[in-house]
Formats: sequence, structure tokens, C-alpha cells
Amino acid sequence: MSKGTRSWQRWVVVVLVLAFYAGFRLRSFPQPAVHLSRAVPVSRSSQPDQKVVAPAAEARGAGSGVTLAVCTRLRNEARYLPEWIEFHLLAGVEFFYIYDDSSTDGSVEVLEPYVRAGVARVWTVTDHSHDAEHGQFGHRDECTQHNVMNATWIAMIDADEFLFPTVGYNVTRHLLTQCNPDLSFLMVRWHMYGSNGVARRPDGSLVTDLYRMHSRVDSKICPEDVMGCFDIEPPLSTKLIVNTRCVRRMGTHYVTELRRDGGGDTCFNIYHPRGSKVTRLKKDRPIAEEQQSTCVAPLHLNHYAVKSREDYLQKFQRGRISRGEKDVKAGLAVVNKTTGQVSLKPLPAAAVSMFLGDDAGSAKPPTLSHVEQQLLDICVNEFRKRDFSELLDESAIKFVPRLRERLKLLTSSEEGNPSPYTLEPERPRAPRTVAPACFDGAGKTAVSAAPPSKPSANSPIVFIHIPKCAGTNLNLQLAAIAKRVKHKYCEVRTTDAHKVLPTGLKKSAGGCGIVSGEFDVSILNGIRKGIGSDKARPQPITFLRDPIARTASQFEHHLSRERYHDDGAQTRTETLLTLVSPQRCHQLERRQTERCGELTNPLKCRANGWCGIFQNQQVEILAGAMSFKSTKAEVLRRSGDQLLCTAQQNLASFPFFGIAEHYRSSMCLFFHTFSMGAIFDECCASSVTDGGGSQECAILDIRTAENSAKDSNRKSSGRGGYISQYTESLDLLAAMYDGNRLDCELYASSMLTFTRRIRDMEVRRGLAAGHFSPDPDASTSPAAGSLCERALAQYRRAKESDEGS
Repeated sequence: MSKGTRSWQRWVVVVLVLAFYAGFRLRSFPQPAVHLSRAVPVSRSSQPDQKVVAPAAEARGAGSGVTLAVCTRLRNEARYLPEWIEFHLLAGVEFFYIYDDSSTDGSVEVLEPYVRAGVARVWTVTDHSHDAEHGQFGHRDECTQHNVMNATWIAMIDADEFLFPTVGYNVTRHLLTQCNPDLSFLMVRWHMYGSNGVARRPDGSLVTDLYRMHSRVDSKICPEDVMGCFDIEPPLSTKLIVNTRCVRRMGTHYVTELRRDGGGDTCFNIYHPRGSKVTRLKKDRPIAEEQQSTCVAPLHLNHYAVKSREDYLQKFQRGRISRGEKDVKAGLAVVNKTTGQVSLKPLPAAAVSMFLGDDAGSAKPPTLSHVEQQLLDICVNEFRKRDFSELLDESAIKFVPRLRERLKLLTSSEEGNPSPYTLEPERPRAPRTVAPACFDGAGKTAVSAAPPSKPSANSPIVFIHIPKCAGTNLNLQLAAIAKRVKHKYCEVRTTDAHKVLPTGLKKSAGGCGIVSGEFDVSILNGIRKGIGSDKARPQPITFLRDPIARTASQFEHHLSRERYHDDGAQTRTETLLTLVSPQRCHQLERRQTERCGELTNPLKCRANGWCGIFQNQQVEILAGAMSFKSTKAEVLRRSGDQLLCTAQQNLASFPFFGIAEHYRSSMCLFFHTFSMGAIFDECCASSVTDGGGSQECAILDIRTAENSAKDSNRKSSGRGGYISQYTESLDLLAAMYDGNRLDCELYASSMLTFTRRIRDMEVRRGLAAGHFSPDPDASTSPAAGSLCERALAQYRRAKESDEGS
């Protein structure tokens, strides 16, 4: 045989081997079931808002590639696909590679318009013999190998995951401006969202609107530099955004092989070891920490793995792709002989009702077969592992108004429905399912708050001390007042708040006449039990403060405790900007456990983690969301609307609350409310203004020498003292409003109530209108001139800038 013949035969063998390999790799992914047609554009009426994202078919020139594509494999997601695709178009995604796993619910038909519009390509999976492999590899590698749109970056996410930047709206713009073009891949941590207490998903609802709480991450269990922790419940994991020039192969959560050809030789990786679930940031490389901080961390990945119980049950019964063969052998699943799909056996109606809670009043559990009971137990167990609704995070709802417009859904603020918002009446309201406190039984009008309780000489006054709201001065004065009126004053130490109650709460038996502590309103239940009488109920009081000033003061307090380094005004501003911004603070999430442990009372973190101390703290305390049992706290914290409405209703029922900016007027209102006529005459007969009064008053002259400012120079510097140094930064001012929107709304509505009570006191005391501050005109302009009002104006300008860009 000649040398040329042997060479020819070797080439034949090579070609046959390559053909066999290619057929094996692609047999699960044949050519597109619906081919791309860029000649048929989407009608203008269904186009994205041009301020957010231009249609991909128009934005790119002929033959050019795209910056960002999404790759996913899905089965029977027709119900959610429109929201998922439209959300990501709004978030700047330009193209979708979709592998349809033999859907039977019309998913392909839902995708058809997007294929015609030139923003999607669909492949149909028909061979399921390698499903277990595809749980780790599979379609993700296909997306990079058959990158038909020549995408620079591909996000490997599922149809229940939503990717967006925390600052602004556009992921593509973020990648272009914040990420090094030679970065091989990003490992974006997900936030696992729970059911938010929803049993059945309401018609017309959006996933990104309905589910607003995700799991909490413990930094002691899952260190900050670890990308994924799979052994905790729910698991903390990451998904990949890969640079197609740099990555060759990958698993679900990590990269297994990088390219060293076709330009891949210039790429760099910031994680190690490669190909492992336990992946860490390379802290020995400065560029790794810089890219993680500026490029990766500002991206949010919301994983709605549970949704409602009804949704989860449907997803569960579709089958478990990584355990299909084992479930079949165990008799729990069946194989479709035509498609090869593995589905779990259906649960009977009785088991479904039991899981959904429809049979809550039934005393007798349903009779189930061994297999049915086993399936129900697995379903309940896996649901509990994923259903963690702990931290309120509404960062995705900035997309909701446009999503509703594009999907032609009714807004949640139809005419006749109530709004808890005064400063932002145009703000979208949460669905009634997650904001029941804002609605009456018919869902048309706000639930009326209980009228203020009448003061009683036989009931103890309970001061709900909100930190940094003039409480330190008030405690000193309450002790003096109690002595003056012959009451016992009982102050609960911060370390004991919600842990220990004073003994002898029965005022009639010589017990406490005034109780004070850093409580939230849930403490009132314990005090009622301690009193032991329905006729002598506790009388709650509190003080509010302008939320912007309160937040700055709170930060100064932690500076004085040396929990943060004070390296000058710029450092202080940058640190507080991160703490107050809901868009940025998630980056600190895994450090929060250690921070909370440094507090005198770690229960303060229970509301919304460490960042919650700087965000909407007044609403959290007055709603009772800090210290209730976890199940009750979850109900209160299903949405910001729910928190705000609950706080507003609770505060309206207080016989007294004061405003720190009008402290002396507030104290006169306190004396008036609790019939302390002699002290009122001593302290309040002369005109009272914000800065004090000309009348001498020994009780109100009792003040602490302490201040939140770290040093006396900053305390006294400039108009407004040290607070003004934080409000000079326009970015910080906007962020402080963003993180304290609920507190600002509560402050604005409470100013109206406070002003009415002041005017009523003037009438009853026969004093001229305006005898006390605030000015009578404030009754028609809530929180006029407040820092909240300034911050809102700056927040709106910043938001318009983000949307416009």
C-alpha cells in the first residue's frame, strides 16, 4: 500500500470520528424549530421604551454582533416567558438563545413573535437520553459554540432568574463601562426569593412585583470571598456571564475550560479553582477585587425558584431533571415514550389541597397511597428548603410600570384603590396579596386606622424609643416627669429590649407608670400580658425625626463606636452611600451577620439586616417587623406598602407622638394629652418655637451632653451642624431618600396629624393659632422644607438621568 493511500485512509477515519462526535453532541439540539427572520419587524406599539433599550433588530447594523445575549433551556414556561423576555429587553439584553425542552404549553408559540422580531432563536430538544449530563453541561456549551449572533457576552441563566444592574437599568451598558473586556467570566450571586406567603398566584400579576423577599446570607457560614455555598439552606449559588472569546466549556455554576486560541490568550480569570463549586475570589490579585467590586457585585440576579405554592407544585410535577432515572426506578415518575421526558406521577386532588392549604380547617388528613405520600413529602421538603422569605428587597420593581405597559396588564393602582404614598402619589402600589393592610375587605379603600386611644390614669405609658430620634433627652425628662407626678419610671436597658420586661407592670399596684426601651410595637403584646388586665392597656408614645437627619445621625453614632474608619468627608460619604442605598447595600449582605453581632442589641438587625439600621428604621419599628415571630414578621414585610400602611395605622392609634424637629411643641402636646396641667402651665403658656421658648422650664432644660457627632468641631460646623455635611452630596442625598422612602412617607403623613393635634391643643387651651410650632400653613404642605423633600427632588433628578441614559 502506498504512502499516499495510507494518508488518505487516516483522513477518512478522522472525518468519521469527528462526524460521530458532532452528531453525538448535537443530537439533543437539532436545527432551529423556528428560524430567525429579521425581515419582519415588531410593530412600534410593542417596542420597548426607547429611553431604556432600543430593539435589537434596529440597534445593530447588518452583519454586526451583539454585546449581550442570554442562553437558557426551558420547559413549559409559557405563563412566565413574556415577562421574562420583556424584562430582559428592558434591562438591555439584545438576543436570546433558547433551547425548548419539548414544551407542551405553547411556549414555542409565545416565543414566535420574538423570533420574527430578530431578538431570539429557538432550538427544540427532542432527545432526552442525556438529560442528566445537561444538568451540568449541555446547552451552555452549545450557546458558545453556535454563537450565531456573535455575542461578546452570554448570560447563562434560567427562565426563573432575572438579571439587572442595581444602579440604572441597562446590563449591556454596565458590561461596557464597568467590566474589563478581557475578563473571562463573571460569577453573579443569586438571591433566592421565596413564596412571600402567596398560595395561589393572582391573575394579571408579575413575578417581579409579587415576590419581594429573599433569603438571608450568614457571613459566618458563607464567607464573603466564596462565590457559592451549596451546603446551606437555601443554597447560595452563582450563575455565569461568559466572555465568548475566553470560555470554551462550563457547568451550571462554574467554568471548566478556558480558550487559549482565537484571542483567548489575552483573557484573565479572577476566580479559583476552576471547575469547582467551591470557587473563591483571587484576593492576591488587585484586579480581582477591583473587578468584583465594580463589575460583578453591582449586578443583581433574582432567582424566583419557588413563586407561589401553586406555581411550585406545577414545577415540581414536571420532574427533577437531575434525578429523572432514579425517580423512575423508585416508581415516582414515568417516561413519555414519544419524547423521552420524565415527569413525576400526578398528586391526587386531596394532596394538592393539603399542600396549598385549602384544607386548613380539616381535622382528618387525606388517605394517600405509599407513592402519593412519598411524593407529597418530597414536595413539601423541597419547598421548605427553598421558601425563605426573610429580607425585603424591592430593587426589581423599578421595571414594573414599563412591564405592565408592554404586557398590557392592568396597573395595581386602578381608580378607587388606596395609596399609602403622600410624597410620591404616582408610585406603583403593591398588589393586595402582599399589601393587605392597605385595603379593606373589598379591596377598594384603605383600612381605617383605630382612633387614638384615650389616655388613662391607670395604664402605663410605654415609650417606643426609635434610635436617634431625641430619645436620650426624652428618657432623662420622662424620669423627672415621673418623679414629679409620683409615677414609677422603668427604663429597659438596650441589651434587654424584647428579652426582659420590668417586673411589677401593674400601675395600680405601685408598678411602672412609665416604661421606656428601644422596643418595636410588638412589645405591647408582652406588656399587656404583664399588666394582666383588659381595662389597663399600655399607652404607647414615640418620637419621629426627619429620616435623612436620623440616618446621618445613626451613621455618626457608629463612627463614634469606631465600627467604621473616619478618613475624612469623602470616605464618610462613600461609606454611608453604600449603607443607605437599597441598590448597593446587597453587596454587604454577607458581612452583615458579623456587624450585627457588634451591636448592644443584635435584634435591631432582625428587621432587614445591618443595612436595615440605615433604611426605613422608623417604619420597621412602628410596624412591629423587628421582633415578632418570624412567620408574623414575614407577613408584615411582604412589601414596602404593607410595612408603611401597618406603621401608619399603628401610629395613628397612639395617644401621643412627637416630632424631634418640633421638640418643645411636642412636649407641650405630651403634657396636654396626659393631663399634666401644672407642668403645661409652667413650660408652655408662653409662645413656643422650634428653637425653644422664652419661658423657663426646669424639666425641659434637662438635656444630655452627648451627641452623635464624633467630635465637637463637626457638631458645630456650618449651618445645620454635621448633618449638612452629608446633605451636600447630591448622590448621597438621593440614595438616602431611596433607602428611606417609607420613613419619609411616614414622616410626611405624620406631620399632617401632628399639626392637626397641635392646632386642636391651641383651641382647647384658648391659645392663638401659631402659638406652637409648626406654622399653621404646614397643615396643607406635609413635611414642607424637610430634608426628605430636598432628597426626593434630587432622587427624581437622578432617576430621570438613569432612565434617559
